[in-house]
Amino acid sequence: YIDGFNSDGSKIVQERLITTLSQNKKFSVLERALLHKVLEQAKLEMSGLFDETTTIKLGKMLGVEAVLTGTLIDINDKETEINARIINTKTGEIMASAKGNILRIWKDKIKGPMPIFNPTPLPKIEEVEIPKSYLKIETKYDDIETLEKYDEVARFDKSSASPLEKAGKWKEFAKVYPKYKKISLKRAKKWEVYDREFKKSEKLKKQKLEAMKKDYQTLSRYLALTIITPKQKADWAEKFMENYGYGSDSIYKNKISKYLIKPCVNNNKIGFCYYDGSIAIKGKYDNAKSFRESLAPVKFNGKWGFIDKQENGIIPFKYDSAFRFSKGLAWVRLERPVDLDKFLVEKKFPKDKWSFIDKQGNEIIPFRYYSFAWAFSEGVAKVNFNGKESFIDRQGNEVILIKYNNANPLGEVFVPVVLNGKYGFIDKQGNEIIPIKYDNAKSFSEDLVSLKLNGKWGFIDRQGNEVIPFKYDDALWFHEGRASVKLNDKWGVIDKEGNEITPIKYYDVLPFVEGCLAVVMWNNKMGLIDWWGREYFPK
Repeated sequence: YIDGFNSDGSKIVQERLITTLSQNKKFSVLERALLHKVLEQAKLEMSGLFDETTTIKLGKMLGVEAVLTGTLIDINDKETEINARIINTKTGEIMASAKGNILRIWKDKIKGPMPIFNPTPLPKIEEVEIPKSYLKIETKYDDIETLEKYDEVARFDKSSASPLEKAGKWKEFAKVYPKYKKISLKRAKKWEVYDREFKKSEKLKKQKLEAMKKDYQTLSRYLALTIITPKQKADWAEKFMENYGYGSDSIYKNKISKYLIKPCVNNNKIGFCYYDGSIAIKGKYDNAKSFRESLAPVKFNGKWGFIDKQENGIIPFKYDSAFRFSKGLAWVRLERPVDLDKFLVEKKFPKDKWSFIDKQGNEIIPFRYYSFAWAFSEGVAKVNFNGKESFIDRQGNEVILIKYNNANPLGEVFVPVVLNGKYGFIDKQGNEIIPIKYDNAKSFSEDLVSLKLNGKWGFIDRQGNEVIPFKYDDALWFHEGRASVKLNDKWGVIDKEGNEITPIKYYDVLPFVEGCLAVVMWNNKMGLIDWWGREYFPK
C-alpha cells in the first residue's frame, strides 16, 4: 500500500501479475521468492517505491533487465487502485507505467506502526476581570483634608501601579482614617484577590503556550511526512485547533489551519477539499462554510443546514442563513415574508429572525428580530436588537449595553480610533499601539490590518511593521491567509506574503467568508472563488 501498510492484497496482486506475465512467452519472469531473498541479503526494503540506486543494484544482483513495481490505494469499500511501473535496471528510468482498478477480495489490512497525535489536555483558563471602580463616598460631614487624601488614593487606584501596590495604599488609608476602614479594606481585598487570580491565570496561559509549542513541534514533523494521508493530516490539524483555539492567541493558527479541509469548487458545485486540493467531499452544494467543531454549514436547494464529515445531515436544511459553531452554539436566520401592501405603506422590509442553536438543532436562544449577531467570544455575543447594540450571554440575557457607535466584539485586541481625521489603534486600556497617522483603516484580522497612507493601501502587523507594501487602491481584511485587494480598478486575492492567489482581474471581490469562499464579479457574471483561486460561476 502507498501508505506503507502490508496486506494480503499485495500478495494477491503479485500472484496475478506473475501468472499473467509468465503466460506471455515474451517475458522471462524471476520468482518473487528469490527477489525477497536478495533483498534480505542486501538489507533492502521491499517496497513499491524503489529509488534509482536500489533498482540498479537489484538489476546487477538478479541479472534482470527490468523490475515491475507498484502500489495499492483503496478508493472505496470495494475497489482498489493499482499504480504500476516498469523500471529499467541499467538506467533507473521508468520504461512504462499504468493504473487500473480491481475488485478488492481481501479484507485484511495489516497496519504497521503509525504515529498518533493527541494534543496535550489543558485546564480551563478563566478570564480575570479587573475590579470595578467604586470610589464615591459621602462628603456631607468630611473635611477637605480627608477628601484630598481619599482622592489621592482613588487616583492611584486608576493608575498603572500593580494590584498589590494599590492594595497597600488602601490599607494605609484605612489606618489613618478609621471611618473608612471597612470600605478601604474591602477595596484592598479585591485587588489582592485579583492579583492572586491573575497570576494563576497567567501561569495557566504560560502552561498552555508551552504545551502548544511542544505539540506544534511534534505535529509539524508528522505533517511533513508524505506517507500520511491528507485526511489524517486534516484530522490532526482539527484536533490541534480545537484544543488551542482559533483566536489570535493561537500563534500557530495560520500554519496548522491550512491543513483543515476547506470548501472548494469541484464538479461545478461546492464541496470540500484537503490542503493539497484533493477532494474530501464531492461538490453538490450551492454554498458552504468551513467545518468548526466537526460540523459545517452548507446550502442545498436554497436552504442552509449542517453536515458532518461523513455528509450526514445533522441539522435539517431549513434556514436562510447559517454560520459556524463556536463553543457549541451557531446562529441561524429565518427570513420573514414580505407583505407587499404593508411594504408599500411603510416603505421598509420586515426584520428577519435570528436564533442560536446547539449541535442537535435545539433553539438555545429563541428567535428574535435581531438585525445582526456575532459569534460568541469570552462567553458573550454581540447583537443588534431594535437598533440597539448590546452583548448577550449564552442564555440570551443582555449583559452589556454598548454605549458607542462602533464597538468591536469582545476579544478584539486592538480597537481602531479616529482623531482629527486620522486613524490609529489603541488597546483595551486606551494605550496608543499603532500611531494615529493613517488616512483610513480596517479592523485587525489574523494579526494584520489594512491601512491607507498617502492614497494607497497596504498591511502592517501588530508591531506597526509594514508587511505588504502600500500600493493598492483598496484592501480588505485577511481570512485564513487570504485577502482581497484592488489595483487599477480591478480586484484580486493575495496571501500574507503579498503573492497573487488569483489574477487581479475581477470587477469586484467580496471578502472571504467563514467558508473560505469569496463572491466575485467577472464578465457580467457573479460567481465564487475558493481558497485555491478556482472559479465557480453558476449557469
